[in-house]
Amino acid sequence: MTELSKYNDPIESYLDGTLSAAERDLFDEQLKSDPVLGEKLSERIMLQKSWMKIAQHKQVKQRISNLIKIEERQQNAKRTIWLAAASIIVIIGISSIFFFQKNRNDSEYLTQVIKIKDSQIIIQGKRNEMQKFGSADTIKNTIASQNCFPMDNAVFQTSDTITFSWPSNNIKEKLIIFDENWIKVSEIQLPKGVAEYKFIPANFKTGTYTWILTPNSVKYKFSIK
Repeated sequence: MTELSKYNDPIESYLDGTLSAAERDLFDEQLKSDPVLGEKLSERIMLQKSWMKIAQHKQVKQRISNLIKIEERQQNAKRTIWLAAASIIVIIGISSIFFFQKNRNDSEYLTQVIKIKDSQIIIQGKRNEMQKFGSADTIKNTIASQNCFPMDNAVFQTSDTITFSWPSNNIKEKLIIFDENWIKVSEIQLPKGVAEYKFIPANFKTGTYTWILTPNSVKYKFSIK
């Protein structure tokens, strides 16, 4: 038996717990009488602790590496989701631009808000309007008024777009529309220099209406069928 195996074999068996009770008692007695055996045992125990620390370090390092890989996969997945969401938003934005551009031409007539008052709540005080503008039945159109449209007795449907127009050299302030009872149903403030206004009578009832441009007192009739 070599000197190395003389100490190593009993020490390994001692540490592994494979010695019998009698062998363990004998090993303990040898530790008391053989300082070399005690030194070898101490070295072996220290070496075993170092191995355990190294093994634990490797395990911790491997665990950290696995966690980093998991985090990277999660970040890549989130990045992919955000990129897809951003692409969808861009597509929706571009589609919206085309949609609103397409409908812009269809709605350019509606740049002003027309408020039509309920005839049931505006009867009071309208007699002053009648006195101010006179009776539509007694007005005679002048030669200049023939350049205005719609002319007297023009007929429209509620779905039609009525184009009110007048000579551009005349300064107008308001376009006012009265129903057949001479109740004002619409008053539009005209922008400066405007010589035309488009109007959709969707909320008008069937009947005869009169339109007036102020401060000009000339009046024109039209009907909604």
